[in-house]
Amino acid sequence: MTVRKSEEAIIRTIKNNLSGRKIALRWKDESFERAMEQEGLEASVYISDAPERIDNIHTFPSSFLKEKRNEYYLIISSSLQQNMYETEKYSQYGYEDEKDILWLCHCPVSGEQGEKYDNKLQSESDINVIFTGWGASVNIGKNVKFPKSKSLVVHSDSNVQIGDNVNISGCSITFSRGNECSIQNKCFVGGVKIFLNIDGKLEVGEGTTFVSGLIRSGRNQSIVVGRDCMFSWDIALLAHDGHMIFDLDTYTCINNTVGERNDSIVIGDHVWIGGETAILPHSHIGKGSICGYRTVVKGTFPNNCIIGGIPGRVLKKNVAWMRDNICPDKNMIYKLPEEYRVLTDIV
Repeated sequence: MTVRKSEEAIIRTIKNNLSGRKIALRWKDESFERAMEQEGLEASVYISDAPERIDNIHTFPSSFLKEKRNEYYLIISSSLQQNMYETEKYSQYGYEDEKDILWLCHCPVSGEQGEKYDNKLQSESDINVIFTGWGASVNIGKNVKFPKSKSLVVHSDSNVQIGDNVNISGCSITFSRGNECSIQNKCFVGGVKIFLNIDGKLEVGEGTTFVSGLIRSGRNQSIVVGRDCMFSWDIALLAHDGHMIFDLDTYTCINNTVGERNDSIVIGDHVWIGGETAILPHSHIGKGSICGYRTVVKGTFPNNCIIGGIPGRVLKKNVAWMRDNICPDKNMIYKLPEEYRVLTDIV
């Protein structure tokens, strides 16, 4: 098992403050407990406010910790965001932040203040970055446009890279834990709602443009978009079904995404996606291709072809496209880089 950067920082902080005390864990957290186990740490008791969980053998109510600050060091799971109610409750028991109690999902902190939690920020643009976890990295280039009224909120173990001259002023971005997001130079991301689930990945190549739509990764699912792609309006990139589906013959989940990251959607360089197109999980589109209006893409498609229909199928091969909307010169095609003027691969 690989220990995450956030877990390394958290465990180091625990060891620096434990002082021979036992560990009380607020809300059972199997993933974090495995990381502690590798470092010789374990939870002695669990704390819960849910009556059905309390057995007074392994799991106790919060009141169990009264007058036990010198006996237990309290860790609050990443399932709970630090809040005033919990903070006040434990402060009444004498617990001081970090010294006696550690939140895996701490109060939001701005910019370089996040370094306290092993977060790293490098930015050459005026964007308010908020960290809510540990071990994240954000690198923002020059002349990046982002909504002035909003903050870029980044969670634990996420790596966010935004290149120079990127315009994301019209979009909304929601990150989860363990995300990788790379938007390279000269991209325009208009009215797009982006949601990356836990350990999801989004990569957008240089010069790619979006008008509007939805980009949604599933847990451990990856969306990779190449260079110089052109997305029209109301596009949907859906890397996962969103909810679990079970086969009642075998009683197994047929779309589980726990485990290694999967390249669910891969779009090659210089692909044109027409309006209201939906690209579904496990779809690959070769470079230089075109998706017609309201196409539903599911499966693997070659380069330099036109895809259309529901479900999408190859309508024409051996095509190329340019962003211009008129062709006044029969030699105009030669202005297109040669790499995009290739015949469709035989499948």
